[in-house]
Amino acid sequence: MSADLDIGALIDAQVAAYNDHDLDRFLSFYTEDWQFYDFPNALRFEGREAARARYGALFEANPRLNARIATRIVAPPFVVDHESLYGHERRADGVSGVVTYQFAGPLIARVWSGGWSDSQIQQERRTTSRTVSMQRFETTERMSQAVVHGDLIFLSGQVDKTKRDTVAEQTAAVLSRIDALLDAADSDKAHIISANIWLADIGSFAEMNSVWDKWVAPGATPTRATVEARLADPKYHVEIAVIAARKAP
Repeated sequence: MSADLDIGALIDAQVAAYNDHDLDRFLSFYTEDWQFYDFPNALRFEGREAARARYGALFEANPRLNARIATRIVAPPFVVDHESLYGHERRADGVSGVVTYQFAGPLIARVWSGGWSDSQIQQERRTTSRTVSMQRFETTERMSQAVVHGDLIFLSGQVDKTKRDTVAEQTAAVLSRIDALLDAADSDKAHIISANIWLADIGSFAEMNSVWDKWVAPGATPTRATVEARLADPKYHVEIAVIAARKAP
């Protein structure tokens, strides 16, 4: 790594893009195949396409979301920041944690995130409000893509809007979209309770399962029903809806 490369300044610039919710500028600081880990080594997602889906949903659901740097250690190729996040719909009072960035040249190749916490008072306030609150994500005049009520998250049926050619490709795209929506609602695939899957052709059952089986969290597979159905567009091969639980605070 060049001694002239100021990786601390690069992190400042990507945080500024994050705070502006400028998705293209934010992702320009990362390699195409960058990896995001929950500390110490649980891979949450990989690659710009997956990141675009996740952060796009996050910014959409939390228009006031912003990050602030409290302290920093720079030890090339690593930058370790103690960060605070504000403006999250469920954590509006702020939450703090540690984010470690690893650079490959001028771009971020890996991120580790962990240690996120808020005060006991904030936790109690959030727990109390859960039973009466309802939050909607990506809402239009017709529908919401996700609704959180209490400790449950309800996702609408997800399809591959780019209409890729194969069932496997569409299934992978739909599951990535589900990952992004659950992440925005503070959940993940390990917390899915049930799934409904509609296939345009039940003959593609095995092809769909070849992707599904690699995606589901080991030891946390949900209940599931799969049926053949006529979907809204003849180019859609698969549609999936899930119900999930939120992570414990």
